[in-house]
Amino acid sequence: MKQRLLAGAAILALTATTQAAMFGPDGFGYIGFDSVGKGAIPFNYQSIVPGGTLVASGDDVSSISSVSNAPVTLAVPFTFYGETVTSMVPTTNGYITTNLSETGFEDLTPDWPLPALPSSPTTGKRIYVLHQDLQGDVYYQYNANAQHPTDGTIGASIFQWEASYVDGQSFFSMQALLFDNGDILMQYLNGDPGSPFGDIGTTGILNNGAFDVGLGINGGQNQPNTAGYAVLITLVPTPGAFGLFGVMGVSAVRRRRR
Repeated sequence: MKQRLLAGAAILALTATTQAAMFGPDGFGYIGFDSVGKGAIPFNYQSIVPGGTLVASGDDVSSISSVSNAPVTLAVPFTFYGETVTSMVPTTNGYITTNLSETGFEDLTPDWPLPALPSSPTTGKRIYVLHQDLQGDVYYQYNANAQHPTDGTIGASIFQWEASYVDGQSFFSMQALLFDNGDILMQYLNGDPGSPFGDIGTTGILNNGAFDVGLGINGGQNQPNTAGYAVLITLVPTPGAFGLFGVMGVSAVRRRRR
């Protein structure tokens, strides 16, 4: 409870003083803050290479179809869309799923705009760091002293991609930090060069079931994430605070193009 109240206070401070609250909330209450604009969240890439465990490697594969041949067991359970998750499956195509049987070959094309039914059948919730037809390596490591953009040191499960598009050009690094308090931080070290195919990459989160609840971060006209970009996804802390957001106009702020 204390962590959630602290997170709520940080959200309110950001909302009152910055232009960084640009995404959401979605139907569950997730909202996103990015690293663009006055007082925006800081970019602080926390690389786990070397040192992290290689869990997936190749083209159109996941941790259950390459290297580990198993889901990644999280060092600390993570709460995502109200579900306590103990294992997840990262794919080389730039997303993490709670579907523990997903090989990575099921979904090669972006799902946009969110919320959207994935382009291949799935039963899992998803964290889209950058969903595209990628190839490369995925690493995992738990860091008990990871740096949260607003709440100081918090433990986090970190997934990191060292990837390129399938044309083998334009190598880039990106990561997702799944904090013990339920927040998600996505960061892009040297930028996304943009798809050579001209379609739209997907960044955001998606609930399962009817796939009608989700939060999209990027989007529109193949707009890539720039170098040094970060976005923090967190829950609105309480119904009362959600009402305050409405008064402050945050609930009316929707995804904007960078």
